Amino acid sequence: MIYMKYRPYLDPGIELYPVELAGRGKRYNEPFYYDFNQAVNDVFEIILNSIEPSDQYAIFGHSMGCWIAEEVVMKLMTKKNIPLPIHVFLSGNKPIHNRYLEPVLHHLSDEEFLDELKHMGGTPPEFFMNKELVNLFLPIIRNDFRIIEEFEYKGLEQPFQSNLSVLSGRSDKYTINELIEWENYCTMEFEIVEFEGDHFFVLSHIKEVAELINDRIGKHQLVRI
Repeated sequence: MIYMKYRPYLDPGIELYPVELAGRGKRYNEPFYYDFNQAVNDVFEIILNSIEPSDQYAIFGHSMGCWIAEEVVMKLMTKKNIPLPIHVFLSGNKPIHNRYLEPVLHHLSDEEFLDELKHMGGTPPEFFMNKELVNLFLPIIRNDFRIIEEFEYKGLEQPFQSNLSVLSGRSDKYTINELIEWENYCTMEFEIVEFEGDHFFVLSHIKEVAELINDRIGKHQLVRI
């Protein structure tokens, strides 16, 4: 639903295909992923079933979706007869190999876990004041942290064969020194683009982010993202 808000601002030649993760939205009744690899494989299969050999497409991932997108691209590069994305947009996160520097949070009590979320910033204050929202989304958020914190990253096998744009909010917690490490994942064109705002700049600056997407892939005809 969040990404559908981008549709009015994307060029006519860009088709938007939002990927719904298990346990969310129309997939609310599906069980959560038991590990990060299952999330990656799920998104990989969704993308694989949505593209044809002649298609041009791009991949956009934000926050945990940034790391899922990175792993999906790696998986795509190992398969034969599958077109690679013409552009990859990784948003709102540092490289996955640096996640070990973060504290382990998923085992905390609900109260401690919510305090950590507040301390991290980026979550709207209204969320914490709405018990119904907390009860609905806390299990989803906790499981996201669990599968990330338990994931054993095996290293970069080969860099992207696609252009890479790294997007970040200027008030987010990630530093330029952390973001620049994404360049190791790419041998093609690489850039870091900062937007005003925090972790949720993708919601507060929809038009600006869409304009960036249009500029980077709009020269191609009939691109899916």
